Amino acid sequence: MVIHKAQIHNVLPDDLASKAKIGYLRSNLLGNKCEANEQWMQMFGAAEGDNLDDVFKKSGVVHSVDVYSINSFMANALRGTERTYRGFLRLRPLQNSGNEWEWYHITIQVEKYDPEHGVIDTIAFYYGASEIMSVQSPEDLDRYSEYADAVQALNCIPWSLNLKTHTLTSNPSFIDRKYGFTSDHRIFSLDEHMSSILPEYQEEFMRTLNLIEAGLIERSKLEYQAYLGESTEPVWVETSLLLRDRDSQGKPLTVIGALVVIQERKEAEFAIIEAKHKAQQMADMKSTFLSSMSHEFRTPLNSILGFSTLMAHSDSVEERMQCLGAVQAGGRQLLDIIDDVIKLCKLDSGEIFMRHERFDINDLCLQLVDEMRPLRREGVNASFFRTTPDLMVVGDKQYTGEVLRQLLANALEHTDQGSVVVTCRHIDADFIKVSVADTGGGMSPAVVEHAFERFFKGDSYRPGTGLGLPIVKRLVTMWGGHVSIDSHVGEGTTVSFTVPAHNVGSSAI
Repeated sequence: MVIHKAQIHNVLPDDLASKAKIGYLRSNLLGNKCEANEQWMQMFGAAEGDNLDDVFKKSGVVHSVDVYSINSFMANALRGTERTYRGFLRLRPLQNSGNEWEWYHITIQVEKYDPEHGVIDTIAFYYGASEIMSVQSPEDLDRYSEYADAVQALNCIPWSLNLKTHTLTSNPSFIDRKYGFTSDHRIFSLDEHMSSILPEYQEEFMRTLNLIEAGLIERSKLEYQAYLGESTEPVWVETSLLLRDRDSQGKPLTVIGALVVIQERKEAEFAIIEAKHKAQQMADMKSTFLSSMSHEFRTPLNSILGFSTLMAHSDSVEERMQCLGAVQAGGRQLLDIIDDVIKLCKLDSGEIFMRHERFDINDLCLQLVDEMRPLRREGVNASFFRTTPDLMVVGDKQYTGEVLRQLLANALEHTDQGSVVVTCRHIDADFIKVSVADTGGGMSPAVVEHAFERFFKGDSYRPGTGLGLPIVKRLVTMWGGHVSIDSHVGEGTTVSFTVPAHNVGSSAI
C-alpha cells in the first residue's frame, strides 16, 4: 500500500498539526489506498511513495512493549470484534536526534468493516502526550526494558485482572512459542480464562481470587494444570497473584500476576515421588521376604536336623527309614522354596525369556496330571477331561508346564476329598483357556482378593511360601494371558489361565 501525502482537510492545518505533534493516517485496504499528513510522515520517517508495510517494519519507531496492544487491537479488528482503540504509547520519531522515547496518545477507528473483506477503511490520529505522562528520563524506560528481558528469561506470562469488569489482560509474548500463542497481547473475560484450567483446580483458583477481592489476603501462589495457547495437552503452571490497586473506597480493584510453566519441575517431582514409593515398596518387600523366608527355611531345616539326629541314635532299621523319608521330604520342601525364590528373582530382573513353540496343550495337561497324581490324598481323584482333540497352542512349553504344575499342586494340597479336574477349551480365535477345578474348602472373597500378592497365605497352617500364585500370574502375563480365580467357601476353587492359540499380533502358525 503506497503512502500519499495529504492534509487533515477541514480539521487541522499542517502548521498547527506540527506544533501539537498531531499525526494523521487514513487507509483503505480494499482500494489499496493510504494517505498521511506531514507530521505522521516525519514521525515514522516515511516519504510519499513508500510502502506502508515497509514503514511499519522499521525497528525502533514504536516501543517494543507498546506494540503488543496495537497488534492485539488489529487482530481483533480483522475479526470484526473491535472497532476503536485509544491509548498511550511510546514513539521514537526518526527525526529525533536525541534517540529519546516520546509519549503519544493514539486513536484508531475502523470506519468500515465488511464480513467478506474484513477491515476496509481505518483512520488514526496521534498527538504528543509527553507532558501528560510525565516521562522522567530515558533511563526509566531502559530499566523497564531490562525488566522485560528478565520476564522473557523466566518464560512466563504477565497478566492483570480488573476485579470490577472481570477482564483479564495478558501478554504471552514472553513465553516459549511452542505453546502456539497467535497474538502478543490478549484481552478476555475471567470465565474464558477459567475454561482453560482443568476442572479439579478451578475451585481453588476462584477461592483464592475471592479472598483477594474480599480484602482478606493480598498475595498468593497456586499450582494447577491448564491448556496454554493452542496446546492440546494440559501443562503444569504456577501463578503468582498480587493485589496492586484499590478504588477510592479502598476496595480491591486490580490484581496482577505472572504465570510460569513448571511442567519439567512437576515431572521431576513426580519422578522423585515415584522413585521414593518404589524404594519404600522394595524396603517393605525386603522386610516381608526376610520375615517369611526365615520361617519357611526354618521349618524344613528343623525337620532335617531333627530327624537326622533321631536316625543317628536309632537302632531300628524301620525307624531309620522313616527318619530318612522325613529328611528327604524336608530337603525337597527346602529345594522348592529355593526354586521359588530364584524364579521370582529372575522374573523381577527380567532374566526369563519366553520361547515360541507350537505344542498340543492336551498332551501337556495329560502328562502333568499323571505326574502329579501320586500327590493326591486317599479318596481324591485327579483327572484330565479332554474337550477337543489336538488343541495346538504357541508359547513356552516349559513355563506353561510350570504354571499348570503349580496350580495342580495347590489344588491337590487343598483337596481332602472329591476330585481335581483339568480342562482345556477355546474361548475365542486367539486364546485357549486351561482350568484346574477342585472340590476343596474354597476361599472367601477376602482371600481371593489377595491371592496373587507375594507371601500371602489364606491358611497359615498350610505349607508353602505364598509365592506360587504370584509366580503363576507373572508368567501368564508375560505371554499375554490372563489368570482368574472362581472360588466359594465349602464348594471348591477353579483357577483358570489363558494361552495364545497362535503368535499374538501375527498370523497363525
